[in-house]
Amino acid sequence: MICPKCNKNNAETAKFCVGCGTKLEAVVVPQPQQKDEKQNSCSKCQKPLKQDAKFCPYCGTKVEMVQEQENVLPRPVEEEDPTVLLHAEPHIETDSRDEEATVLLKEDTSGAVSRPEQTSFEPVQRQEKPKKEGAAIVILLAVAAALMVAAIVVFVIFFIPGIKEKIPFLNTAVETQTEEEEETEDQDEEEQEETEGEEAVEEIPQEEIDALLEKIEKGKKAYKDEKYAEEDGCKIILEEVVLGCTELADQYGVNDDLNDAAEEALEIYVDAVLAQVDILFDQDVRPELYEQMKSDVNSGLEQADKLLVAGFEVEKDKLEEKLEELETSYTDRYIERFNAFTELETWSRTESWDLMSDADSIGLVDYGNMDDPMTQRYAYALARVTVKNVENGINDGSMSAEDAVDEIESVLADTDYNLFLMGQLAAYLEKAGDREKADEIIGFQEEIVNQIYDTQGILVGEDIAYDFFWSFNEFEEDYSVSDENGLTQSNHEWIRDFMKDKL
Repeated sequence: MICPKCNKNNAETAKFCVGCGTKLEAVVVPQPQQKDEKQNSCSKCQKPLKQDAKFCPYCGTKVEMVQEQENVLPRPVEEEDPTVLLHAEPHIETDSRDEEATVLLKEDTSGAVSRPEQTSFEPVQRQEKPKKEGAAIVILLAVAAALMVAAIVVFVIFFIPGIKEKIPFLNTAVETQTEEEEETEDQDEEEQEETEGEEAVEEIPQEEIDALLEKIEKGKKAYKDEKYAEEDGCKIILEEVVLGCTELADQYGVNDDLNDAAEEALEIYVDAVLAQVDILFDQDVRPELYEQMKSDVNSGLEQADKLLVAGFEVEKDKLEEKLEELETSYTDRYIERFNAFTELETWSRTESWDLMSDADSIGLVDYGNMDDPMTQRYAYALARVTVKNVENGINDGSMSAEDAVDEIESVLADTDYNLFLMGQLAAYLEKAGDREKADEIIGFQEEIVNQIYDTQGILVGEDIAYDFFWSFNEFEEDYSVSDENGLTQSNHEWIRDFMKDKL
């Protein structure tokens, strides 16, 4: 046996070299590796393999070779050639079996044992990863482009005048979206207000409601005692109730109990106002009474409006109806009062004029409508008082005949061409020396008298004296004072047309 260290020839049974003492081991020449013809599938994934495959191409598992290793002692592996390492594939972690790769010994042709050759590994091919970075860049660029286009569209629509209107579908879409947003906001606000209102209503202290109800009972008692406008009367008490209701509504909101209290208080207040108006209405007509009645009704409307603005459900129809009819009904009272003069033996011209002047001061005379019963009575009273004023002026020397003519001519049309006043004008014209014009006025007067006689059968100046001819009486059913003395509406119109261009 040759020593592998000093090449000393030793006996076949020697265990140590006699030359250098190296331990001797029997060297068995390895037989050539035989391929396992039976192994044709992967032991892990069971995929079919080629006969010479060293690693599974499907899962990367190393293929285990069947070999005879009995009595084979592998030679220690020498250091690998650095040049080989430079070109080696990178190490890939596999399972634990990869770390136990089989080392085979090959017989050199010279008869010496060659160094063990490491079984070469074929690295598992790495699967190429998707090119995620490139795809992400493409997506970002696409999004940026879309945002830029959207920004341009928005700029064109909202910042270039007239563009929005020229693109109907965009305009409609924007308006629809705006309307939906506004509707949603309105609904949210309404729901919030309702919620807040419900929460607030629940917080109204009951003692506050009770205090109002106690005052209402006091107001009822004052109303029954016919104490309406006194300091401790019904109206004053209930005005305090209305104020208390509005303050509570402002602080807490309106609930059913509070609304009922306000409604009851206003109802009694309205009854008190109407009762007070009736008392004033039945008195003799006077401007100050009319103004007081209007003020009372308006005060009731003011209390009702306070409650309505505060959110209460109350009615004010009675007050509005009363205010609307008050002007008409009080005008009728003035007409009735004027008609009463016709029943007197003597008729005060000053008194009749004062009555009509009062009516005029509170707006009950309609100057634009000479057919209105009140306006006709005003015209008749104006004619009579003018005659009196001229007579007084002539008598006390404050007026001349010419002054009298000017005074009468200035009001003749406003008196609806009163026949008695026309006779007075002719008389003062003659005194002033204008006989021709005086005769002209007398001629106009005669034409009107003839028209009345031909159409009504009344001869004014003979059947009825000029100063007692009631031209204001149109024989109306509601305001007539006589069925023989007066003018029809058609004759009123005829006289106006006849005299329109005469003076």
